[in-house]
Amino acid sequence: MAKDIGHLVSLVKLDNDERSIISICGMGGLGKTTLAQKIYHHKDMQASFEARAWVCISQQFRPEIVLQEILMQILLEEKESIKNITNLRELVMKLYHVQKQNKCFVVMDDIWERNHWEILKPAFPIAEANSRLLLTTRNENIASEQLILHKLDFLTEDQGPRPDPTQLEAIGRKMVQKCERLPLAISVIGGILRHKQTWGEWEHVNNNMDAYLKHGKGVGEDRRVAQVLDLSYNVLPYYLKPCFLYLGCFNEDEEIDTERLYLLWMVEGLIAVEEKGRNETLRDVAQRYLNELALRCMIQVRGDDISRRKFSTVYNKFTSCRLHDLMRDLL
Repeated sequence: MAKDIGHLVSLVKLDNDERSIISICGMGGLGKTTLAQKIYHHKDMQASFEARAWVCISQQFRPEIVLQEILMQILLEEKESIKNITNLRELVMKLYHVQKQNKCFVVMDDIWERNHWEILKPAFPIAEANSRLLLTTRNENIASEQLILHKLDFLTEDQGPRPDPTQLEAIGRKMVQKCERLPLAISVIGGILRHKQTWGEWEHVNNNMDAYLKHGKGVGEDRRVAQVLDLSYNVLPYYLKPCFLYLGCFNEDEEIDTERLYLLWMVEGLIAVEEKGRNETLRDVAQRYLNELALRCMIQVRGDDISRRKFSTVYNKFTSCRLHDLMRDLL
């Protein structure tokens, strides 16, 4: 991913490029959003642009809401007045002029349809300003005549998880192949294997994958990957399953406030009193549950970077979480 990040950051920083739109394209689960987040938070982006905005485009497309969210991030001092603008043309013109006057960097994550882009397109001064737009999409035909297309591909075997080479490498490579080299599926299987250290335990997971995939011969890649992800749910501990299923109550692509989620889990009786450890509160248990779901790659979280803590047993402070759309399909 480091190579992709470096390449895309250099493209975003280019001045006077008529193709001011960059699209990260690939099937679900390849890591498009993760790559876009790395670019958005890159120190060069923070230094190169006067304002930045990130918005997620759900399948329930509402252009007025999308443009409002972008404007409220770019014009923080006008946030309240922007909420009162509901006319699409007025929002389009305001965002267009703001980007001509200020050097802005906007990310639109997960845009599905070309007609959605055609509605939003007039709000972006393509080739008329030094502002930049980054899209993530599964559809490479979106804005194809005006953008720089960056296609993500599957991981190679060597980019997948590397088990102990003396005992586990062969079986690990088999599992990577069964995941169709899709990063999300590999991460989820890695979460399952996190506490399994013997060949027998890895072989048991591998056999479970075989059982889930044996009915999938002849079906498409998406379906086979879904079967791998289905296994990730079925091997969850009993106490995590209802907590994971509860996330289906929230809207698609919704950023779920973790403190609110802990309270809802507790109110619904999903956090058992007997699960409390010494000096733990029910909220502590809820945070522990969320931490475990994150380590298993069942959810996407914002807050402290779990990777920097090397999967520490100290619970991480997350501010929000969300479901990847492929994980949501399990619900």
